[in-house]
Amino acid sequence: MKKKIVPILITIIVILFGVLAFILGADTNLKHSKKKAAPVKTEKVASKTQPTTNSSQQQPSQAQPTSSSAATATASNYSDGQLAALVAYYGSTCGENNWDAWSTMEECTDDGGEATIYVSGLNDVPVNPNQKGNGKYYAFNDQGGNIEFYTLSPDGKTVYIYHYEGDSDIDNKAQVSPFKVVSAQDLVNKANSDSMMDDINKVGNSVSEQNF
Repeated sequence: MKKKIVPILITIIVILFGVLAFILGADTNLKHSKKKAAPVKTEKVASKTQPTTNSSQQQPSQAQPTSSSAATATASNYSDGQLAALVAYYGSTCGENNWDAWSTMEECTDDGGEATIYVSGLNDVPVNPNQKGNGKYYAFNDQGGNIEFYTLSPDGKTVYIYHYEGDSDIDNKAQVSPFKVVSAQDLVNKANSDSMMDDINKVGNSVSEQNF
């Protein structure tokens, strides 16, 4: 009887160990599965693709103001001799048949002499220009007969070109009007368009100024 009990007990013990091992194994698998199923904590990172606000980049580029005076010719950009040569040449292109200031100045220069520009106050001239400008009279000759001269606006930007055909009443100071009113820039533009600036500078550098 005892011999039959021992194998039975051993069988029961083996079964119990088997059941226990099964239970422990199941519990371990359950714990592993729970760990795998646990939610992963994630941090929300702000998108780095968002453009950085920069007030200087957001503003449209402002055009820098430019000064037109630097590119604009005025009488002050030139010596009296150079300006006289510019006026003399321009006047010769305006269809005045008797306008000979430019040819006279060229002849003087070509002969090695000096052309002359006469400068005086308007009270000392034989005519009465209706555009008195800065109050000075710039003449290409000081003789009677035809008188070729110009006056300048006070700011030096406008040139009033005169041509007066004198007569016996010249001492009466007849009022005369300019036959051309141009800007100093017009004089330069015309000289450049005709490729005459080198000749004009050559003549202008030979001009002497004489006061009445």
